[in-house]
Amino acid sequence: MRGRGGGLVGALLFVVGLYLAESASLATSLLVAVAVHEAGHLVAFCLVGAPLPRLRVALQGLRLDPRAPLSYRAEAICAVSGPVANLLAALALSSLSGGAELATVHLLTAAVNLLPITSLDGGRTLKATLARFSSLAHAEAVGEWVSLATLTVMLTLCLGLLWCGGVGGQAYFFFLFLLMEQFSHRRADSLSAEP
Repeated sequence: MRGRGGGLVGALLFVVGLYLAESASLATSLLVAVAVHEAGHLVAFCLVGAPLPRLRVALQGLRLDPRAPLSYRAEAICAVSGPVANLLAALALSSLSGGAELATVHLLTAAVNLLPITSLDGGRTLKATLARFSSLAHAEAVGEWVSLATLTVMLTLCLGLLWCGGVGGQAYFFFLFLLMEQFSHRRADSLSAEP
């Protein structure tokens, strides 16, 4: 659950994302989904016996940074717990009258976070799972390639939606940002590795 980026820029991007939401109810639904998602991570930190993490606003949204290193197993559990909380909330809300919009937002929040993209929960789960069965270097290399492939597919789908129906612009810029972030971290990591 190690995060990078953050601070004022992340807070501004989060506020802009809420502003771009089509309605106030959608923005409220998104805030509720994010709160449930982060609460799922916090519950997992308690279940694996880790100290409570620091909460901060990062470029991708809210982030929980562990105060101590986690085992690969604990990392995978903590990473996947946020999307699981959203899936459980979507299931509960779908049975309520008038809960369809909020259930859909929870479902989309879980689905996006489960994508195997390096800076999202799915990417961290993939890396931690691979690292349990192979070397960390191998897990990071595979994770990066899977992340790039996933981002390429998502950007292509969003461009197709833009081309055909004029929708998908917000998602396109979100995935484009994640792609740029991944390349900037690769560059920063290679620079820090030089003597």
